Amino acid sequence: MTEAQARAAYDALKAEQQAHEQACPPIVPTEAKAQWCNAWARELNMRKTELETRLGQLGVQILPSGVEPAPDPSTPTG
Repeated sequence: MTEAQARAAYDALKAEQQAHEQACPPIVPTEAKAQWCNAWARELNMRKTELETRLGQLGVQILPSGVEPAPDPSTPTG
């Protein structure tokens, strides 16, 4: 998987995680829905781990949203 493919897959995964959050609130009405939501969450987390591992191998740093990477210490500031 190339870097571009991995980034695209990661972006698609983030969209699917948002869909999961909409479909699966913290309290679900039935046991069956809870099991379905939990299975979906496990699958999403497994894919996320695989994609983050691949992106790491490609030298791409994954940060939480809203977090900026630390400045390169070798770059002068001021």
